[in-house]
Amino acid sequence: MIPIALDPRLTSLAVAGNGTLALRRYRALRAAGAEGALLFSDDPSAEAV
Repeated sequence: MIPIALDPRLTSLAVAGNGTLALRRYRALRAAGAEGALLFSDDPSAEAV
């Protein structure tokens, strides 16, 4: 992987995955200012809904 830096306030971002790890990443994006961040999951937990 090649690490890149993105400003979450200026970029459309999404997390795809299941479980607590995906939810934690989604919440981290939101906390960093990515207000429009999306979470895609084929089996969402009750916390994510």
